[in-house]
Formats: sequence, structure tokens, C-alpha cells
Amino acid sequence: MPSDYRNRPDLVRGLRNNNPTNIVPVSGGWQGQVGDDGTFAIFRDMSWGVRAWLSNFYSSYNTHGTTTLSQYITRFAPPSENDTASYINEVATYAGIDPNAPMPLDQATVTNILRGQLNVELGESNSSMVTDDDIAAGFALLDNKLSSFFSASAIKVSSLMQQYPLEVYGTAGMLLIGGGLLIYLIKRRKK
Repeated sequence: MPSDYRNRPDLVRGLRNNNPTNIVPVSGGWQGQVGDDGTFAIFRDMSWGVRAWLSNFYSSYNTHGTTTLSQYITRFAPPSENDTASYINEVATYAGIDPNAPMPLDQATVTNILRGQLNVELGESNSSMVTDDDIAAGFALLDNKLSSFFSASAIKVSSLMQQYPLEVYGTAGMLLIGGGLLIYLIKRRKK
């Protein structure tokens, strides 16, 4: 059973809102969102808050091209609102990845990135209140087809970029390869 801390005024805001990374509301709302506190979304339980973070993380990677941890954290926690350099350093240290190298997208690494962010957003003494079960449930709630599509596309594109460098095959070649990949993933997603 996922954690639900909405009736715990003694806890930090991210826990009280079941929104451990302090995701802001979006137009139309997040899946599992039951309201907001004027700044951040409130979710029905912690698994939905984790799911929102996962959705945001994969969208940032796939739509906005944030392929490194530094790019991702800078977009997620901009310097106008945060000590972004410290934030990046803490998450990179926790996750054990180079903040300026392409991020691995396997579930273990993504979980470690999330855990690093939880330490920053909630404080280390509170971050363990987001349990492994909450995180696993968040992954399960992320639409399996959508999750598979994001994971597959990110892994395929990363692999293709290594196999077929832009400087060798040119932009037109990469567009053809990318178009073929997109058609393949769309067909696969329909199954």
C-alpha cells in the first residue's frame, strides 16, 4: 500500500502533499492529483507523486533534450529559484554518475537520481519516508506503454547516435534513421 501523508501537518511540505519532489501543477492536472497548495500539486498517495516525477523526468529527457544530469537539474530546479550547482552535485554524488555525461536511463539509475533529489527536496532525514514500495508503485503507475515507449526511444536514440555519428552520416541521414525508429516504436506501442 503506497504511503499517504496528507493528514500529517508535522511533516515537510513534499511529504504532506505526497509530492516528494515538489512538482508544480500543470494545465489539466497530473494523473492522481487531488488538488494543490497554491504552489505545488497534491497527490492522492505517494506513488502518484513519484509517477508525476517520472513523467516529468522522461518528458524532460525526450522532449526537451536534457540528456545530462546537469541539464536536467538546471531545468527542474533553475538557478533563479535554487542553488542549482549544489543540487546537481548532491544528486550526482548520490546517483554515482557524471553530471555532464549522458544519463543512463535504466530503472536503477533513474531511481538513484530520484533518491538524490529526495535528499535535496525533503532533507536526508525525511527522504526515507518515500519507500521503495512507493517508488516501485510509481513506476507501475506510469503507463506501461508510455514508459516502454520513452525508455525504448531514449535507449535506441542513444545507441543509434553512438553507431551512426552525426558528423559521419549528416543531418539527413540521422533524420531518416530517426523517422524509421519513430515508425517502429509507434507500431510497437500499438501492440
